[in-house]
This record gives sequence, C-alpha cells and structure tokens, in this order.
Amino acid sequence: NNDDFKNTTANLTQEQILGSYNHELVLRFFAIKIWRDSFVHDVADFLTEFMEGVTTGDIAFDYETNRSDFEKTFSILNKTHASKAFGFANKKRDAITNSIGVYQFEAFTIGLQNHLSGIDPSDVDQIETIRENSRRIKLAPEFIDLTTGGGKNSKGSLSNRIQYVQDNIL
Repeated sequence: NNDDFKNTTANLTQEQILGSYNHELVLRFFAIKIWRDSFVHDVADFLTEFMEGVTTGDIAFDYETNRSDFEKTFSILNKTHASKAFGFANKKRDAITNSIGVYQFEAFTIGLQNHLSGIDPSDVDQIETIRENSRRIKLAPEFIDLTTGGGKNSKGSLSNRIQYVQDNIL
C-alpha cells in the first residue's frame, strides 16, 4: 500500500497485478536485500525458501528496519524517476522506456542499499544527482549488457548488476 512503490510500479499490467506480481516484487526486494548470498539460479525456489525461513524464524527479519529501508528506497526511486524507475533503455539507447524490467528492479532497489543512510530524500540536489546518474546507468552499454539477453538469472549476474548501480549511483 506504499504510494512510492505504487508509483514506481505503475507500469505493471492489470494481468500482472491480478497475478500478484506486485507482491512478488516486494518479496523479491526483501529476499535479495537480506538473503542474496543464498540465491543460486531458481528465483521461485529462492523466494519460497526465504518466505518460509522468515515465517519459521530461521531467517532474521527486523520488521521496523526493513520497513524503513523499503519506504526510503522507494521514496528515492519515486522522486528520481517515478514510473520509469525500472524502465530500461529504448532501442536507440537515448531514452528510458515506460516499463518494468525485473533486472532493473533488482539492480536499483538493492544497489541503493549501501548508500541509504547517506541519502536524504528531501535534498533536491542529491535527488537530482541520483536522477542523472541512474539515467546514465540505464543508458550505459555495460549496464545494458548486464540486464538484457539470456543467462542473466544467476548469482554472478545478479551481483554484477547490483554492484554496477552501487558503484555509479552517487
């Protein structure tokens, strides 16, 4: 029910929403944020095991800290690109599409985490810097290679695209 999350995922189709893809994205955010080292290849199993682990208490989940991180992350992403937060480069590679790329979602939501404590969502200059840098990232040939094509659903590829954002966002 977070408005910033809703705005950044406004390009989900009605079919995706009816299929609870928006809920999967929330789960994906927390699973990768907290339990990324356990990811191997199969996202469905990874998400199920994470959810079960949190439910049974085998995986620690600090609700208040995670809620705060979620809200701040999506506030930043909404202020920088709103519904294009998870869009990818168009074919000409000169603009960002109105779409949701799951690899974009993973890279930007998790790539921001190491910087969260130093980002003030009310700082207009800082938000503008993040907006410019994220646009540059999305249009960079290196990042496009990390987020398009086959074979990107692996631990190494996930880490590489997150690291790219982490290294270039500020």
